[in-house]
Amino acid sequence: GDNSGGTVGAVARDHAGRFAAATSTGGIVGKRPGRVGDSPIPGAGTWADARVAISATGDGEAILRVALARDIASRVAAGLPLRDAAIVALRDLSRVTSGSAGIIAVDAAGVLGLQLSPTMPIASIVRRGSGESAIIADSLGEPI
Repeated sequence: GDNSGGTVGAVARDHAGRFAAATSTGGIVGKRPGRVGDSPIPGAGTWADARVAISATGDGEAILRVALARDIASRVAAGLPLRDAAIVALRDLSRVTSGSAGIIAVDAAGVLGLQLSPTMPIASIVRRGSGESAIIADSLGEPI
């Protein structure tokens, strides 16, 4: 059976170049009382700063363990292109935790990055005006 409540994430860059990220989840069915997932933890499932906005979904414990969103942002801050930063961070997450995840992100150049494990589906990508955004839902869409 399905053990998750579904995750929805969004990232945006506005006309002035400011970033925002949001992640919401239904959580895990039968979770331990008091368990906090990756979505509400800055740096784990969500991150936005002056360079990038990131939203993640997938194995919450793995995402928490490696602080996935902040890991990607740190790699971008060190000069790695967004797509490369996401690929390296997702590979590290898989190697260190045996977990899987997917991310959407937008960087300062306005490049929308979309990196997903083979089992992660995508719901939609939206580009309007000079800003860009993407939406993921881990319980909808087709795997890519």
